[in-house]
Amino acid sequence: MNVPEGWEVKAIDTYFKLKSGETKPIDTASYGNYPVYGGNGITGYTDSINNNKETLIIGRVGEYCGSIYLVKKCWITDNALFIEKQISKFNMKYMFYKLSFLNLNQYKAETGQPLLNQTIIGNLQINLPKELEEQQKIAKILSTLDKTIESTAKLIDKEKSIKKGLMHDLLTNGIDKNNKIRTPQTHLYKQSELGLIPEEWEVVNLGSIVKIVGGGTPSRDIDEYWKNGTIPWVTVKDLHDGLIIEGDTIKDSCLDISDGFYDPHEQTTDYVVFGNDNASQNIYFLHGGLHIFDKKSEIIKNTFSRTEKSLKDQTLDNLNKDIYPIFVSEGTSEQKKAKIIHNAYLNHCFKSLASIGTKNSSLVIFGTLLKRNGIHIRKAIIKSKVPNLYIGVANATDASEFDDLIEETKKLKYPKKIYFYDYRTAKVWR
Repeated sequence: MNVPEGWEVKAIDTYFKLKSGETKPIDTASYGNYPVYGGNGITGYTDSINNNKETLIIGRVGEYCGSIYLVKKCWITDNALFIEKQISKFNMKYMFYKLSFLNLNQYKAETGQPLLNQTIIGNLQINLPKELEEQQKIAKILSTLDKTIESTAKLIDKEKSIKKGLMHDLLTNGIDKNNKIRTPQTHLYKQSELGLIPEEWEVVNLGSIVKIVGGGTPSRDIDEYWKNGTIPWVTVKDLHDGLIIEGDTIKDSCLDISDGFYDPHEQTTDYVVFGNDNASQNIYFLHGGLHIFDKKSEIIKNTFSRTEKSLKDQTLDNLNKDIYPIFVSEGTSEQKKAKIIHNAYLNHCFKSLASIGTKNSSLVIFGTLLKRNGIHIRKAIIKSKVPNLYIGVANATDASEFDDLIEETKKLKYPKKIYFYDYRTAKVWR
């Protein structure tokens, strides 16, 4: 470890001795003369103390162990450690900043409950100025910055409170032609489902004026989507007070690809969730798949990108947990359709197929001849608004399988145009 001239490197336990606190007082409450400190800060107040000097408290147990607090008179519980005795001289406030900067949480033991003890902390090497005067100067600078930050935070909180009040007035009363905020005392109001509203206003369903859709995540396995992108791609964690603070960027080439599954759990699960009819979607698993499961309250999809575990192994794991895939394996077309209409996800996909299409759109069929057991799919395609069908076949015999489909489309008010192509020439896989 390189250190400036006049500094030294030593183990923490050469500077002070740590001790665990005591059981929380029985009179701990939301009021009292002295704070009670646990592993994550103040847990209540009491009229008793077990520390009457300036010292540092270090959270000992829990997910956030390693938190540092500079305190004076207080009660310290056995969920925390504190400096019982200084062995070498140092500035307490400087040590507070030093240990905070170290992020002690990263050194916690992960056996069972996260834990830090005297040995783990004591063995850590730190560097600091030998002279107390330099320690004091550094501590003073950082302390001044903390006070400025605290003052700024209070000012921001005050402005937020003012904004909240103003938003309430503007968004529930609005302003009149004279740019004055309406009030029931000065303007005409009427009763509505939401209570009193200005006479000029109306109540509408949100869905009648906006379309709400779920987000989507382009595949992380395709570098092309994420390199040198220009379009912001954000998750909930990137939003702060309504502003996008940070986030990735993607290329527009991947925006039109979505199977309707998204991540509502901020990457805390091994799967993604189907967004129902509100999701942005143009990829449909019409007969389900072994990687799609009904988790009772959610339709989920297993992904390799989140686990680097094969879909086969993930499917077997789910089966062992009595979680079964949404997968159509019935024999006849009637049986398949019965399975489809009795599952919310499959029925959504099936209805979507029957409703797709615009004036000049096309539907490309690849890898299936839609024989007897696919009649329900044929009927949905005929019902759709797609005017152009491109069907992949290997030979004339395969093409003849669609003679009845051609005849049925001729009877439509707007007949569909059907084209055949050699499926072996189509490179559909990346």
